[in-house]
Order: sequence, then structure tokens, then C-alpha cells
Amino acid sequence: LYPTPVRAFFLDVSPEVALERKGEWGLQWLSEHRDLYRQECERLGVRLLDGEQPQAEICAEVAREVWLSGI
Repeated sequence: LYPTPVRAFFLDVSPEVALERKGEWGLQWLSEHRDLYRQECERLGVRLLDGEQPQAEICAEVAREVWLSGI
């Protein structure tokens, strides 16, 4: 029904940063789900990025990977 993505990225942040940004769910829930997402990244070949970097650095990293892959 939909094409397989060529690239996928997961912006990883600590549970504390996630709670500060969203104000939802609580530290335990966020910590457990972060662990699950990180495991799935490995299994699915999703590129894990440090979501606590400045936005410009994250964008540059994604752009560089897409550019170098020839997409």
C-alpha cells in the first residue's frame, strides 16, 4: 500500500529531555519506550541520531546522509 522508505531516522533524546519538551507520560514510561524504540532501530536498520544536538546540526547530518546516498 505504500513504498518502503529508503532512509529512516530516529531522533533519540533522554527521557528527561522528552518530558521537558512534551510534559507528558512520565519518566518511567518515556524511559521504557525509548529502550523499545532503540531496539527497533537496530532491527529495522533505522539510523539513530542524537536529538539533543542543535537543530541545524541534525538537519545537516540528515542532509549529508541523503546526499551521499544518491537519493
